[in-house]
Amino acid sequence: MSLTEAQRKLIGQQAGGDRGKVNVVQLKSPTALQLSRDLLKDKGIGGLYKGLGATLLRDVPFSIIYFPLFADLNSLGRGNADGSAPFYISFLAGCFAGCAAAVAVNPVDGERTYDV
Repeated sequence: MSLTEAQRKLIGQQAGGDRGKVNVVQLKSPTALQLSRDLLKDKGIGGLYKGLGATLLRDVPFSIIYFPLFADLNSLGRGNADGSAPFYISFLAGCFAGCAAAVAVNPVDGERTYDV
């Protein structure tokens, strides 16, 4: 029995179900389209794009730092016969470039606020 099934049975019992009989409550999750419609109806077009500025402020500088740094570091390890870098060099280049880019944009990432 999964956790959600157990929770549904518990909710059904607390709602006044008999001891021998268990009421199962069916919970429906809203779809992404329903959530988008509700958000658009409640907050307008601005509600859909509220975090766009903060996301672009973080993701664009991250990409500007990450991709050229990865390409440069990966080119240092070209040891295969066909001129490509071995896997471990590409992996380490990606790890280092990702860490450096994440640290560089971290102050921008901290500026994001969430409304609940």
